[in-house]
Amino acid sequence: MVHFIRSVFLVILVGSAGQISAQGNNCAVYINEATAKYNNGQISQSLATAKKCKSNNHNDVFAKQRIMALCHLALNQNDSARKAALVIMELNPRYKPSVLRNPEEFIQLIESINIIPKVSLRLSLSVGANRSLLDVTGVYMINDQVKTYSGLGATQLSISGQYQLSRLFAIQTGVRVAPKRFDLNSKFNELNVDITESLTYGQMPLVLQFSPYTKGRVKPMLSIGGYGAYLLSATNSFNATSNISDDAYGLLNISSYERRNKWDYGLAAGAGLLVKLGEGQLVIEVDYFKSYTNITNTALRYSFPELLNPYYHLDDDVTISTINFNIGYQFFLNYKVLK
Repeated sequence: MVHFIRSVFLVILVGSAGQISAQGNNCAVYINEATAKYNNGQISQSLATAKKCKSNNHNDVFAKQRIMALCHLALNQNDSARKAALVIMELNPRYKPSVLRNPEEFIQLIESINIIPKVSLRLSLSVGANRSLLDVTGVYMINDQVKTYSGLGATQLSISGQYQLSRLFAIQTGVRVAPKRFDLNSKFNELNVDITESLTYGQMPLVLQFSPYTKGRVKPMLSIGGYGAYLLSATNSFNATSNISDDAYGLLNISSYERRNKWDYGLAAGAGLLVKLGEGQLVIEVDYFKSYTNITNTALRYSFPELLNPYYHLDDDVTISTINFNIGYQFFLNYKVLK
């Protein structure tokens, strides 16, 4: 009895599989028949034949929806044609219908479907235009010194990801290797000291990006948000020359990491252009990172006697913001259809 039940079950299973396979194989036949009827002007018959295709295969569904969209257009059933076109573009967001094989109204229908990138990856390199902007909020001296600060340029590298919220707005985050560099000249009666410092941060910005939806190749972009950063390295050099003799001495590339606060945070804002190029887009952007963090570890301000003598140096309270020019390329990983 058990053997008989197993045999019956096996026959049913094999029969069902054969039926499913036959349906899949017949789908190509139905599409070919529907196409032939459409070409012969039998529009209603073509639509009915195409609907017989029940396959879930990607290519079969695409072919079915294409012939259905053509038939609906020919029957002036524009809403149904658009529904089919939406399915087509969801299956293949990069689909470009041939002008030789498709009527003009079908091409216009496909081109009217709004497609936006859903997730993208961006690599960008600042072309020597990262510039440090210093705000000295507290000056500390051990004699009658004149201190003059100036920000220096640097190069930064970043990688970022973007998620498109709608046709107008996107969320972007990523990681930047962001340097901040400055020069300090300290003068008084007997000594002139030039000090340079380079701080390198790992930055993580999070911004909301706005860009108007357009089918043109170029569109503007604005972004606003904030950032957090952690100090990866810090070095500086001292070069002292006497004003009353030929004496000169210095320290080269010593670590200033212990003297610096490790965390940085602030606001981020930018503006630029997005230029369609290939399968992605070129990004040209100028952004401003406004820091609210004092770089100096104030608890250790007086803990470095080797800087007090002979360089007469105390670290001031300084915040460093940056303005950056970025140029990069954005790769679109996938797309979504706006309905």
